[in-house]
Amino acid sequence: MSVKFSIVLPAYNRETLIKETIQSIKNQSYDNYELFIVDNESTDNTYNVALEYESKNTQVHKVENIYPCSYDEAKNYILPRCTGDYITFIADDDIIQNNYLLKLNEYIIESNFPPALQSPIKWFNSESRKVLKTVEYYYNSILELKNQLLYHCCINTPTFVFSKELKDTDIIKGRPEKFEGAADYDLYLRLVDSGVFINTCRDWLGYFYRAHPNQATWTMVKKPNHNEEIKKPWIEKWKSELNIL
Repeated sequence: MSVKFSIVLPAYNRETLIKETIQSIKNQSYDNYELFIVDNESTDNTYNVALEYESKNTQVHKVENIYPCSYDEAKNYILPRCTGDYITFIADDDIIQNNYLLKLNEYIIESNFPPALQSPIKWFNSESRKVLKTVEYYYNSILELKNQLLYHCCINTPTFVFSKELKDTDIIKGRPEKFEGAADYDLYLRLVDSGVFINTCRDWLGYFYRAHPNQATWTMVKKPNHNEEIKKPWIEKWKSELNIL
């Protein structure tokens, strides 16, 4: 069986890096996908660079930049247009191996089509191209996942993939107006509270996360930390279930 993927590429001021990102998608050995590149009102030439790749299965859109360090403008705009069985987001400065979608398809089928999943990522140095570390999270039950989420965000957002059934629910919408770029953490807690188990693949499937001074992660570090605010209601709600004193 062949799963159709909707790939969303939110883009902001990445004219020097986004070509490699798009090309890594175009080089996939697996071709059952559609690509949406969504420019978030870039002030450089990113939008025009993206337009060079527009084709039958690649659409380029532009959305208003409202929330700092957030991709939710792109997500909320493009999800109604996605026709894939599963939806995933790829950052505008990252790259994927040419068999990433193929391996993702195999994992989804072997796992009996989970509602959501994640897999490990490899950080690489933008200049030396050397792999710096692998970031991976493992848990075996929804209780373990809840415990880990109350400690830190244990979901690799770049590899977060969710089904079309979740796409059509209100719960998948982020709340960037409250949490800016930390809205993904809030989303995972709300998903798990609703009974959605986010499968964790133990194998690296081919996602490379680029480490460089202007990446969104470093920008978020400089912003107000919303983590404690995000966790607070769930600590209270889950305390008896998780034996929290």
